Order: sequence, then C-alpha cells, then structure tokens
Amino acid sequence: MRARRKLAEVSSTLVKEFVRMGVDVSPYVPLFIKAVLEKKLRGQVLIGIAGGIASGKTWVAQRLAERLEGTYINFDVLIRELYNEQSKGSQIVREKLVAWFGPEVLCDGGSRVDREILKARMFGHPSSKEMVQKVVELTTPHVMRLYRCKLNEANGFVLVEWALMAKMGMGGMVNNHVIVVDAVDRDIALKERGIDSTAFARVSTHQWGAQQQMEALRDAVDRDGYGQVLLYRNDRDPERSAAGLTDLEAFVRSLN
Repeated sequence: MRARRKLAEVSSTLVKEFVRMGVDVSPYVPLFIKAVLEKKLRGQVLIGIAGGIASGKTWVAQRLAERLEGTYINFDVLIRELYNEQSKGSQIVREKLVAWFGPEVLCDGGSRVDREILKARMFGHPSSKEMVQKVVELTTPHVMRLYRCKLNEANGFVLVEWALMAKMGMGGMVNNHVIVVDAVDRDIALKERGIDSTAFARVSTHQWGAQQQMEALRDAVDRDGYGQVLLYRNDRDPERSAAGLTDLEAFVRSLN
C-alpha cells in the first residue's frame, strides 16, 4: 500500500527520532501510536489542563503534579520566558511587538516585555481579535521550542496547562487526554485575583469558556478515535475539592 504523498518521506525511524526529541508526531501517526511511543521511548504520559479565565486550572494542575510526582508545564510561563529570553528569536519577537503596539510594551532597556502593557494594548486595539491572532502566530513556534526543552527534562506524568489548547486545535499534542477546569465560584476568584468585570469581559471575548472547549476537544476525540476529555468543576470547599482531586488522580492514573 502506498502512503499519502505528504507522508511518503516519513519512516518509522524518523517518527521515533522525533518522539525522542519531543516533537509532536500527531500529524504523522495515529494518536494511540504516538501515546505508546512516548511512553516506551520517553517514559511519559501527557495530560492537558485547560479551562476558562480564573477557573483555577493552575492550582489543579500543580496539585495533580504533586500527587502524581509528575512534571508541570505551563504555557503561560513559557510565554513569559520567551518575552524575557535573551536570544535572537526573542529579540525578533520583541521588535515585532514594538512595531505593532509601540515601544512602551518593552521595559528594562528593551530587554523584556511588559506583559500588562502588552495585554492592555492588544485587547484594547480596534482590531483586537486580529492582533491577538497575530501575536499567537508570532510566539507559538518559539514557545513550542521552549516546550520541547521542558519535555526533554520530564519523566512519568506530564501535566501541560494551556488555556488555548482547544481553540488552537492542539489537543493532539497531549493525545486528546484533557481535563477542562471550570470554576464553581468564578466571581469570588476574579475578585481575589484583582480582575475587574470590564477586564474579564474584554479578555473573555478572545478565550473560549469551558463548555466550548469541551465541545471542540470531544470533536477531536471523535475525529481521531482516541483520547478522553473530562470536565472538572473546581470547588472552593476543602472537602469537596480534596475528593475531586482524588477522582482526577484516579482518572489520570488510568491513562498510564
């Protein structure tokens, strides 16, 4: 049987090397093969953590990583590292941001990005949706490079938090195994984080809510014939929260 033309040059040896390097091979092999190779060659089981703004997904991801003695990778942290990194690629990113939003988005003599000013300029732009998309396209290749570096240091369970995982159609990077976190008391969480309703409304127009993320991720599971998506309602009550985390831990361990 002949392979499709775009896969004609892809061999099993090449795919294995990509896996060893931390490259996402979901475009080349079925997800269940990708998952098996990652476990066999790298000793890793990948689980995505997604969710809406102020849903508590970072708290959930960190607690799970502790319980599982695994590795926690946060894409928001990777973006921050990119903005502050002293490399040619990061400098190109900073120069583009200045061209789009003005020199005020940089600080420390132009060596770092002031994320608060960048957010205000990006979300307050007359063409904010277009500008957000441009920033995502600009930063994603660099962030994926940093992600691969983190993967190379990881072993066992790897919890990958990325708010845009569903919207970017990137559930395949964690083999469509994703926990979507939703907040029971979002208003309280927003107040505790100092996020006013205006800022929340502005940012939320560019990020999907938990239900929309669930639908997109489950569509990907149906399309790929592999993966599990779980909705977790983050509860502030300590007892219910502890019980919920125990259930999540059992779910993640079942994927091993």
